[in-house]
Amino acid sequence: MLRIVAGCFFGALVWYGCTTSFRGCGRRVESECRTNLKAAAMAQAWFFEHEGRYSTRVQEVGFVPERANRYAYYFGPGRMQPRAASEDAAAEGYEADSARSYPTPDRALVPTVFAGGVPLGIRDCDGASRADDDCRVTMACARELPGGELDVWSVSTRFRMTKAGDRIRAGEPFHETPPPPPLFIVR
Repeated sequence: MLRIVAGCFFGALVWYGCTTSFRGCGRRVESECRTNLKAAAMAQAWFFEHEGRYSTRVQEVGFVPERANRYAYYFGPGRMQPRAASEDAAAEGYEADSARSYPTPDRALVPTVFAGGVPLGIRDCDGASRADDDCRVTMACARELPGGELDVWSVSTRFRMTKAGDRIRAGEPFHETPPPPPLFIVR
């Protein structure tokens, strides 16, 4: 009898631990991307205030994600900064941390146009006016999921509209791809 009770108790603990850790792990990974995209948008806003323009060069803007990043960060269509290499002043993004075995998604698979029809990088900036409402920079982060799908988020310095008509505030990360299905369904 004691073995049955102990087995049931252990099974319940394992079930609870698996469901909460898998759910929590997914949120933790997504929060890395959201937090870094908000930091990138704030860095771009600061850079715009001081320089009067946006930049797709991550070193120039001052954006450096922490080590062990699971996502690759894209500021423009140019080359990426590998995490293990010395700093590249012309890099327009960061690769995922390959030292931790996080793969960087294939560049051809990452979308270049995001919610609201805004493309990656700097657009509609003529340089004549600092208060140009159409001037914006759009940045993204992406990671490859175990099944081969992509998890993509984007942020822009101007508000956007989704296809459904929902407004996305400036500096607010938006989940471009649907989240992966949960491993366990908790009711």
